[in-house]
Amino acid sequence: MEYRTWFLPVVLVTMASLWAAGCGDGEEDDNGDTGPSDVAMDIQEDVMDVEEDMGEDVEEDVEEDVSDIEEDMEEDGDDMDAEMDAEMDIEEDGDDMDAEMDAEMDIEEDAPSTGPPGVGDVIVTEFMANPEALADSNGEYFELYNTSSTEDFELDGCVIEDLSADSHTIGAAGGSFVIPAGGYVTLANSDMPGFTSDYNYGGSWFLSNSGDEIQLSCGGTVIDTVDYDNGPNWAGNQPTEGAAKGLDPTLLNATDNDDGDNWCDQTTSLPNTTDNGTPGAANDPCS
Repeated sequence: MEYRTWFLPVVLVTMASLWAAGCGDGEEDDNGDTGPSDVAMDIQEDVMDVEEDMGEDVEEDVEEDVSDIEEDMEEDGDDMDAEMDAEMDIEEDGDDMDAEMDAEMDIEEDAPSTGPPGVGDVIVTEFMANPEALADSNGEYFELYNTSSTEDFELDGCVIEDLSADSHTIGAAGGSFVIPAGGYVTLANSDMPGFTSDYNYGGSWFLSNSGDEIQLSCGGTVIDTVDYDNGPNWAGNQPTEGAAKGLDPTLLNATDNDDGDNWCDQTTSLPNTTDNGTPGAANDPCS
């Protein structure tokens, strides 16, 4: 474009000058014809016209170029806005992930560690001392209940025993045996005492048919004891063959479970035998 601007006028002016120099002073001849000077003037006028036209072309080209540049700038601006939006979205997503991770860490830090129960936190609520459908060595079990509505308790390492020679230390697979808040666990001398038990203590501990004790101790502290041998009002309420004894479901505490009058034979059938019991679930009512 710059080439067109200066090259053509220079050529035309040069040609006009040469013509004038070679052809005289440019006066009219006898016939009234125009001389070289007139031709030069005409050429100069033509040059001015060409320059004017070229100036208009250049202006149009410049306007088009400016328009193209503005469009490119707008597009680049849009691209930059989109890039900035994407970066902001990434930052916001990162902030959300950080907040979520912080919340999870706070929950983990705030969650209390599961420890052993205190006195009366876990109680005996059911036991099968005299099964009928199965031998005593396969069908005995008892049930524990967590009286807390908010805390789980760790029973691994606790001791179940009577008041004489029988004793067993709970050693769960994986090193943990948790009783959930407001929940039950069952312990039995086999894996299938008419249902699937939560813990199998094997043949090291038995329940007498005529009277015995079930005691839970954790860390050397007695948590709960049910004495169906010499406890109050147990004399006329010894175990019935084929039926588990269950504590009335309205009296689930470490005081009321001492009294034999608050216990009764269960009437619900076990899942896999003809004996009755409600292991791991609410007991049948006693009245």
